[in-house]
Amino acid sequence: MIENIIIFENDRVEDLYPFNIMHCSWELRTGIYMNFEKIIKLFNKSKIKFIGRELQLKSFLKRFNIENKNFDDVKNILLIDGCFVITQNTKTEIEQYCSNIDKNLIFKFNNQNVSYFLCNNINNLILEDKINYDIITENAETIELKNGYFINYLWDALDCIENGIRNDIIIHQHLNRLYLPAFHNVNAIVPSEIYVEDNVKIAPSVCLDASYGPIFIDESVKIYPQATILGPCYIGKNSEVKIGAKIYKNNIIGPVTKVAGELQNNIIQSYTNKQHDGFLGDSYICEWVNLGADTNNSNLKNTLSNIKVRLPHKTIDTKKLFLGMLCGDHTKTAINTQINTGTVIGISSIIFESGFPPTTIKSFDFGGFGKKKYSLENAIETAKKIMSRRNKELTEEEIKIFEEEYNKNY
Repeated sequence: MIENIIIFENDRVEDLYPFNIMHCSWELRTGIYMNFEKIIKLFNKSKIKFIGRELQLKSFLKRFNIENKNFDDVKNILLIDGCFVITQNTKTEIEQYCSNIDKNLIFKFNNQNVSYFLCNNINNLILEDKINYDIITENAETIELKNGYFINYLWDALDCIENGIRNDIIIHQHLNRLYLPAFHNVNAIVPSEIYVEDNVKIAPSVCLDASYGPIFIDESVKIYPQATILGPCYIGKNSEVKIGAKIYKNNIIGPVTKVAGELQNNIIQSYTNKQHDGFLGDSYICEWVNLGADTNNSNLKNTLSNIKVRLPHKTIDTKKLFLGMLCGDHTKTAINTQINTGTVIGISSIIFESGFPPTTIKSFDFGGFGKKKYSLENAIETAKKIMSRRNKELTEEEIKIFEEEYNKNY
């Protein structure tokens, strides 16, 4: 058994923009669970410590009420990159190599360093909350893992939605398969692949189709009449699927989220509203986002050419034909908003002007076209009001993150 684990952020965390602004890399939602939740569940007897950027780390620990463990003079410690998505098979593979060994190990996946195992004392391993890689790699043996996924950019997570849901179903304990007699006039296709947790309400005329993959409906979800949900799909705790929603394959809808309209191949982190008609496709949406009625995004260029994404620090050819938007926390769109293919939106922007806004929208943009900046004071006050409706508070660290992001000159 591996007794001690460090989950850490790598030095390319800015490539996860705009998610990285408010979140640690291990908060990526890549199935039923976020990355760190998978690790906690798989290594449920291990002590776990987190190492990352100061403000985001402190905010994470407060938001999830987690105590950061301290390791002193400890041997046998496993370090896992927060961007590495592990599965039950990954755990088995790692433990197989770590048992009865007297040397350090470097675990690679697709030729990237994703994890490390130290058999020696960890003195000098962590200097000022930064990892000393020279100690880790000294006399280390390199092993290529066969199981797992690695998220270099947000759009990588969209490619592993199905496998993420399937693998997390294996991790999840005490599965409750759909019991059709409990729900009147619900049409279930392949009910053996549909999982329903406690206090779920499914209205008559709902269609649940697991022909293409599993459907997992978490606790206290409400699904309104005439909604159609195709698997693979995960719907998080306390979320709502509104009347007539058309949820196609490959969607992860996080907790406390309201969805309607047409969705295909999306990850919605949590606490987000898309509760009106409109298309959302091939997109990663962060937390506390509100998409106004008839907000639509394009996910395919008319030329069928590869989609390029402009991040603040570089432009990337994604090699993808389908990619919608990457939307940061606390951003809002007005009714009838149009979002272009491969659009990147920072945090706390308000998009309301007519026409297609540019494919790069900075944080705190007021209007969507870079003409005016949203007041920092108003942005913080609005965030506090919205979060209070869900009995949540904006942490001191999050306020400082707002301030730092506001003062950046991209």
